[in-house]
Amino acid sequence: MRKFILLALFIGTIICLSAQETIFELWSLPPEGCSLEKEGEVPSRNDDVSVEAEEWLPAPSAPIPPGFSSLEEVVALLGERIKYHQQQDSEFLSYRINWTEDRYFFRENGKWGLRDGEKVAITPRFDHVVTNEDWSGFVGYIKEKCNYYDLTGQAKFSTSYLHIEPTAWPVFIIRSAEGYGLLDEQGTEVLAPSYDLVRFVAEGKLPYAHVYINNKQSFLYHIKTGVKTFYATDRYQWSFLNERYALAGEGALIDLQENRLVFCEPGIRIYSLDKEGSVFKIARNDAPEEYWLIDVEGNLISQEKFAVLGPRFSNGLVVGAVPQPYEPGGLKIMNYGILNEAGEWIVEPLYQKPINNLVDGQFIRVYKSYYETSLVNFQGDTLLPFLWYQHFELTNNGKQLKCVYEEDKVKKAVLLHLKSGEITAMDDPGYWDKRPFGTCGTDTVYLAYSASGEMLLNANGRPILEKAAGRIFKGPKPETYYLLSTITQDGKQVRQRQWVNCQGEAHVFEIDGKPVDTFNDFTIIDEDFYFVRKDWESGHFVLPNGVAVYSGNDWSRSYGRFGEDYLMSAGSSKMGLVSGEGAVLVPPVFNTLYLDKSVGMLAYTLEENKRQYLKPEGSHFLAQAYEDVRTTQMGTFCVKKNGKWGLVSLDGEVLLAPEYSYLYVNDGIIKGAKSGSRITLFFDLLGQPLNK
Repeated sequence: MRKFILLALFIGTIICLSAQETIFELWSLPPEGCSLEKEGEVPSRNDDVSVEAEEWLPAPSAPIPPGFSSLEEVVALLGERIKYHQQQDSEFLSYRINWTEDRYFFRENGKWGLRDGEKVAITPRFDHVVTNEDWSGFVGYIKEKCNYYDLTGQAKFSTSYLHIEPTAWPVFIIRSAEGYGLLDEQGTEVLAPSYDLVRFVAEGKLPYAHVYINNKQSFLYHIKTGVKTFYATDRYQWSFLNERYALAGEGALIDLQENRLVFCEPGIRIYSLDKEGSVFKIARNDAPEEYWLIDVEGNLISQEKFAVLGPRFSNGLVVGAVPQPYEPGGLKIMNYGILNEAGEWIVEPLYQKPINNLVDGQFIRVYKSYYETSLVNFQGDTLLPFLWYQHFELTNNGKQLKCVYEEDKVKKAVLLHLKSGEITAMDDPGYWDKRPFGTCGTDTVYLAYSASGEMLLNANGRPILEKAAGRIFKGPKPETYYLLSTITQDGKQVRQRQWVNCQGEAHVFEIDGKPVDTFNDFTIIDEDFYFVRKDWESGHFVLPNGVAVYSGNDWSRSYGRFGEDYLMSAGSSKMGLVSGEGAVLVPPVFNTLYLDKSVGMLAYTLEENKRQYLKPEGSHFLAQAYEDVRTTQMGTFCVKKNGKWGLVSLDGEVLLAPEYSYLYVNDGIIKGAKSGSRITLFFDLLGQPLNK
């Protein structure tokens, strides 16, 4: 073997600091850090200032389909289908908010109650409910106030609020007209509702709430201890390494247990090199390319400084780089190497290309160009000729390394004997990168690559398919797979797809009296009900009885049952309705089309930002008096008229006239602004002004 050194004539000067063991000593920093027990400012979130939202340019509406004079005729046809389904099944558009598999809320006489199975657990008395399958109870609203209720309808707290939100910890986020707070399980306000915002960090996985005092001051609140940690940064800039340590922005390592900033001096940048927060790189702004390697206590892992540190691999090794000497204004060249967990070079910094990965944790991939790579061991020996390697894997109990490369668009491979260094060409690369992909009964099915494409292998490593495919995907049913290949037809590249079972047998459709097992695409609509496309523009419905029905639409996706019909979308993503016999009942012209049982109606859009609702009898909610109607998910609707927004109840009562540049519901409060005003206005859910 020969040593591989890429023009590394001189390794950067190494700085030794034998007398200094910590970054505190090196930079003369106070080792106790800085207390974070006082208030600090954060960047403004501008919640008290509003600007008028820019209107999105609407997507073009669908063309009028053949046989219709307007899209309104299609909407009328949709209304007739809704009316028909409601007559066939009174539950089709009944009010319903699902909680768990067996529990759901229903609405009678304008109020919500709870069913547990077939039993009425709570008679209807709530104006609105909010729930989550992970909650043990639910949030019920009576007028504008809410409480947390159990399965019997018993309120948990003596005080009701504008908003209550359970968390993963034994506290609830609450909101009153005065602001946000925290409530414990006993109903004690551990943080009085007076804050600008309360949100839990790390998706609720850690016991910290980020509490905003106002636009410029915030703190972290420890749920278990009640300790408040003040640091000036937005909540989106926190990165929690564990329950004790967090990074805030680029420059702060915070010890949450001792409530202190670990490094006090401003102008410090620190980054964690691993998810656990055990190894860091740290630098000063006045020397941005001089990094030091430290642990979380500030101990120097290495007595050297580096121009580059990272990545850190799963085996604890860290990539480091030092610069070659250069003249001011000259080209700076880095030499890369690898450090062990003690901060010692185990691969000297000789390589002028970044080291981004290791092969099997022990070989460095080095580059001459994108298409020319090789492997080098930790002793600096070049193990392979420079080729376009695409995969490496150990074989023969780890004694050999299979190296797959591409040459002249052909996949080839060699075997590297790790002990002797001998390289043997393989006549056939066989299969590589084999990994579990599915099952066939109790056996595992594997996906692997070959020189001809992708292949499915059985538990014994034998090929399942007659020939390799360009790509293989999991199929729409268990133990089935999609095979995707490209062929040349009439001088054009044509995509072909097959649907096979785990024995490699292709599913055969009969269309126009001919068997079809290769097609452009197909969609499963229901059990043994398919839409098969042999080209992009049209296709056939294949019914459960095997009959094929031609359709001139390019249906591409099914959204399931819609009463007796099926809701589907065509290739243009426009939605329509299809019968179980393959007849197009409502042509695909809708941008969105769905049942919203929380309001007991069907929502549709023909153009962006122009949503409307149809009632069970097929007529329009609010008689199309508004340009856009959008549910707030709180029993009301934001409605738009002449470009301005208002608020309407589920019963059609106008709560706020349409005179606002925007309106939206956030945590039990409605926020909005008058046209031309920069002042945010606050209302309760009934549209009554709040003194905020």
